[in-house]
Amino acid sequence: MQNKHIKIFFIIHQMATGGATRVILNLVNNLDREEFDINLVVFNNKGELLPKVKEHIKIYNLNSQRVMLGHKKTNSSINRRKA
Repeated sequence: MQNKHIKIFFIIHQMATGGATRVILNLVNNLDREEFDINLVVFNNKGELLPKVKEHIKIYNLNSQRVMLGHKKTNSSINRRKA
């Protein structure tokens, strides 16, 4: 039986210093990569904490300054990863 990774997406505006961002950073960096396919979706690819994301984490930059405008891009990114 083939071991299939569980796909998990974390969505955040940007990786700027802050409480919620640090929680996301700790989660993505410490989840078991043998069990999970870890994805980080950012609306804006900026922030002091972005370089601290481990290399095996897939980062999707939506290039959207406004969260409301990024929802459609978020759905498209997630649907592409389902395949």
